Amino acid sequence: MEGSGSGAGVKELCKNQLESCQQLVKSYPKVELLEKALHAVQSTLELITRIQDKAETSDDNKTILSEFTQSCLDSTYHLECQLVDKEFPDPIARGQITQIVQTLSTPLTLCGLLGCEVEQLGTDIIECLHWRVGALMYMYCHMVLTVEERKKEIDVEHFKEILSLGAGHLNLMLSTRAPLSKDDDYMSHDTTVPALLQQGIFSDLHMLSLMYAGEMCHWYWELNSAPSQPTPSKDVQKTQPGASLNDHDSSKESTLWCVMELTQDIEFARDWRDNFNSQKYGIEFLSKYVDVARGPLKDQSWNYVQAVQLLVSLRKANSVSK
Repeated sequence: MEGSGSGAGVKELCKNQLESCQQLVKSYPKVELLEKALHAVQSTLELITRIQDKAETSDDNKTILSEFTQSCLDSTYHLECQLVDKEFPDPIARGQITQIVQTLSTPLTLCGLLGCEVEQLGTDIIECLHWRVGALMYMYCHMVLTVEERKKEIDVEHFKEILSLGAGHLNLMLSTRAPLSKDDDYMSHDTTVPALLQQGIFSDLHMLSLMYAGEMCHWYWELNSAPSQPTPSKDVQKTQPGASLNDHDSSKESTLWCVMELTQDIEFARDWRDNFNSQKYGIEFLSKYVDVARGPLKDQSWNYVQAVQLLVSLRKANSVSK
């Protein structure tokens, strides 16, 4: 690793995470999760130092990637909980959300620096990254868009972007694993399990992703259908942390869309954002949620009343627009 540009990049990435964790531990002392995150990145840097005079092995890279990723997941989870507890305070929420997303993207950057494919992170971690970004965007929008006083003051274009981004990540989470084929052998005495796997539902989080994504599509459709509001001036936008990406400034595109760009590619992210069809996707997400809740999970108390109500309004709007 010594002398290589990628080796220097790996070390720099880890040092940045170390400084971030040290600052968090200082700001929030005796938080076990943050101490765990700090220890993980310290272990990563120690390993990098030990192997810097020799060629790293695939096992070394696997350990570096695993420890570093866990540090990022733990440190950002604490920040997310802080934002939720404080109900995403308006002056700082946008900047902190951008910071969290950027940190969640660094394991993907590390894959490139180590010369390995993103898939080496493993299916669970890739699903987790998409879930974390998507769920964060959902909670942010839920805290703001369901409170009338806050909703009146929003930057509509910013929230439309957040909604499309969040729905996109939840969609990617849902498609990370291939559904079980009817021809696949699966040993289970419970017929519900293979029925769920054939629908691509591998956990409760997959069901939540369907509902969250459907709600976000509905919110997007509502904002898109509402009378237009004055757009904040560019001077105001420049002073706001995590400003909207609608100007297609490539330097800004990497801030919020970086995880999607690194797990897919830049063109995929741009196409999702620029051609986002909230009615179409919303109907797909909510229909599947209702079908599964009424079908394989009918005895598991998954509430689908709201999903049906959202579906009715989206389908009505869709039929009118045709």
